[in-house]
Amino acid sequence: MKIIIENGQLELPEDFSIKIERHNPLLSGEGDASVPATLPSSSHNLAVLGHRERVDRAYRYTNKMDAILQVGPITKRGQLILDTIHRKEGIDASFAMDNSDLYVTSKEKSLKEIFAAANNGAGYVRVLGNSPNISFPFLQAIYEGNVIDDFMIFTVAVSPRESNGNKIYQFNNYISNGHLEYGQREVWEGDVKMTVPMGYGISPFIRLHRLLAILFQILGYEVTYNCFAKNDLKDLVLVNNCSDTMVYLTKIDYADMVPSCTLSDFLEWLNNKFHAQPFVNSETKEVKIVMMEDVLSGEADIDITGITEDDLTMTLNPQKRVVLEPKITLEGTEAASDDFDQLLEKYGGYCVPVTEQEYSGFVNGTPINDHAYDCLILRKSTGDFYLLYRNLNSGKYPIYPVYLGSNIIKYDRKNTEESEEFKQDDVVPKMLCNGANVIPFIGERIHYHTGYNSKEEKAEQEIIIVRGFHVDLTGQNKTMGTTQTYAAAAGNFPFGLLPYDMYQYFWKRYNELILNNAVHLKGKVRFNTSQFMGLDMSQLKLYKNQKMLPVQASADIGSKTRATEAEFVVAKRFDDGIVDIQPNIISKSPLRWDISDDAYTAKDYYDKEIAYDRWVWIGNEYTHQWTEYLSGNPISYTDDLGLYWAGVPKEVGDTFSINRTVQVSGRYKAYQRPIGGETTSETNSFSYNGEITVTFTAVSNE
Repeated sequence: MKIIIENGQLELPEDFSIKIERHNPLLSGEGDASVPATLPSSSHNLAVLGHRERVDRAYRYTNKMDAILQVGPITKRGQLILDTIHRKEGIDASFAMDNSDLYVTSKEKSLKEIFAAANNGAGYVRVLGNSPNISFPFLQAIYEGNVIDDFMIFTVAVSPRESNGNKIYQFNNYISNGHLEYGQREVWEGDVKMTVPMGYGISPFIRLHRLLAILFQILGYEVTYNCFAKNDLKDLVLVNNCSDTMVYLTKIDYADMVPSCTLSDFLEWLNNKFHAQPFVNSETKEVKIVMMEDVLSGEADIDITGITEDDLTMTLNPQKRVVLEPKITLEGTEAASDDFDQLLEKYGGYCVPVTEQEYSGFVNGTPINDHAYDCLILRKSTGDFYLLYRNLNSGKYPIYPVYLGSNIIKYDRKNTEESEEFKQDDVVPKMLCNGANVIPFIGERIHYHTGYNSKEEKAEQEIIIVRGFHVDLTGQNKTMGTTQTYAAAAGNFPFGLLPYDMYQYFWKRYNELILNNAVHLKGKVRFNTSQFMGLDMSQLKLYKNQKMLPVQASADIGSKTRATEAEFVVAKRFDDGIVDIQPNIISKSPLRWDISDDAYTAKDYYDKEIAYDRWVWIGNEYTHQWTEYLSGNPISYTDDLGLYWAGVPKEVGDTFSINRTVQVSGRYKAYQRPIGGETTSETNSFSYNGEITVTFTAVSNE
């Protein structure tokens, strides 16, 4: 075994060995590293290490350095991490490789710091041309979808202000007459109007897969596989609030487009949002970025059945469930409920999604027939829940939506005692919709290159992720962004960026694994040195013809490799396996309330209370009496019930009634004709002020 650093090779005893532990980064926050071992404190080793044991050392002390570990033909690059140095008792050190190599060198650096320090400190900067006449038409072409690049451009709402009691949004990447507005102009900062320079308010949004590729490139790695470059994921972008990215007119500083979080926090977010992680090979300086769902549905690369020592020990773990918790901080994103199942149960057990056209029909009092009545609805473009109320102050009782809250709801089916919680530390934007246009509201604008009110703003950039999509509306190519599974201009997407939408795509297989007791197998596997050091933790293994996901492995590496202690989890679906049945989203409400007394008028009152046709004995003879309805006012409700929630009908034929106070009036003509005599008549008026009963009857909506 050899350990080599920049100043030379360290002296090691002939029987020297170190214990190396491998971890699957999808299941652990730890990387691959050795357990601390004691190196000889020979004069040679102390010299190679730069005499870090000396108190009078002129140069600063560091506890980590680039190193190479060689075991026979196997070479691993990584970091040698020093713990304690003693002239006589030795040097305690560990070797970090693969993911630990990345963590040791960069995990506490912010993404902005990493991008700003790229290219020998000049920063990772993209020059778009030598004049605004080149750069802004290029950005316009990206907005129109005619150019595919590292970033996308679409309109986002920022910094709303109040005016006459109304909320007025401002915008970055604002479009005027089909073109990006980038000229000098006035904008509002609170209640103050300010003149801003050319380029202000334009900021591209970097694609997630390109951010990852460039990030690892800057850190010295090549991304050889990137799950986020797949078709369904390649248009995910990290949006930013920066309003002065383009004030230099001809270039983009990538540090302006990335979040302010550390690399460690970013990778944790990547795991908690998508259950995805980088797998680093510190020797080849290559990185694979993979999702747990892809790993669990993948193929095995090796069969370990014949190289285990005895049978592996089986552990049946307690049932657990996946809990996905979004970060809700922006105004207007408050969830309609803490629990999706309880929300549906409270309002009939189902929900009907509606398009913008259907939603507008409710708002305008002209609901589309045979679709949604008296139920919970989801406005698909914005992800907002509404209850359909009836406006009882209006004669035809139009159905009207009443806002409940957003669909940014924690995923928690509460079907086990224990859970694994994944807190998604990205700010979820509110979706605004105007016809076919959807616009994310992402909060307050921030600045990195300009100041206002005699100060310069250096606000933190949160992680905000949106799906970008290109559309052609009435001959105009444009790009928009959404977090939802649906956009009026583009139809349906495979998934939205909210917990319940993401479950099927990113979490279903893993959730089923832990719901079904996550069977773990542990034992010794006789990997040779090459197999152990090259063990691909991102691929399944076979054991007795069953697929298993590697969790961790450790081995003593030296002149020979001792049997490896390894742990796996069985990655299979069972015939009787427990699965989560998703909440009931249906396309049409099955029942609706029919209001039988809706058409009550003065004529109804006349027919019920006044109309008669009879012979009566008057004096010595029978006299015929009858009435004729002349005219009357429509029913006038004198109560003020306003919007009324009738509840969700349960079964056909169910009824419920409410009493209404009304006023009706009209005129009728009363006739009288004795036998053999002449007809006489008189005109009378009538009025009624009191209660009538309005009855609702549940009928099929088919």
